[in-house]
Amino acid sequence: MNTRRLQASTSWKDGVGCLIMVAVTIYLTALFGYKKAVSACDDYVRPDPGTMHTIAFASSADIAVVCMRAAYSPFASSEERIGPLKVLASLFAQRRDFAFAAYALDELVVLQGADPAHRVSRGYLRVRTGKYDAAVRDYDAAFEIGLPTTHDAGVVHMMRGAAQYDAGRPEKALEDYTAAVRLLDPRSAESKVAQFAVERLRQERGR
Repeated sequence: MNTRRLQASTSWKDGVGCLIMVAVTIYLTALFGYKKAVSACDDYVRPDPGTMHTIAFASSADIAVVCMRAAYSPFASSEERIGPLKVLASLFAQRRDFAFAAYALDELVVLQGADPAHRVSRGYLRVRTGKYDAAVRDYDAAFEIGLPTTHDAGVVHMMRGAAQYDAGRPEKALEDYTAAVRLLDPRSAESKVAQFAVERLRQERGR
């Protein structure tokens, strides 16, 4: 981590935002990694060798088309739609088409409302499209459902803190970053980011 470059940034939030983006990208990749997405789609439409159903995935566009058909087939059950929708959310997010990725996550929230990962992912996408209050509501919902680990809770506090700051609520942002510092391993990169944000927010409040 290059602290000098961060301190030289014209806006401390830009520096923190970049580091948060790294942490969030790692988190989302764990949820909807590209290789896992391809594998999930391949499993869902596993072809029979030597038959007309054999599918060669030449690109992510091919995968998206197959998953679109599977996710929105009038004959697909709710359970059958979940895998393809996860793949679509991943593919659209990687292509930076956040609106379409969020649409897929909207459906996943309906189908798997008890899964906090969908709320966290949709919150992240809403931040990327400037819908900060909606993002905060998604992060709130993830906390209400319950996050699987203390580390996850710390990362989501960071994500909500960034959304709160962008929404014009620095005091709420400070609360979230402070909570993240308490929850995260002090040796982790995420904890150092949270500590940096707390220091800067306190400096900003003292002006």
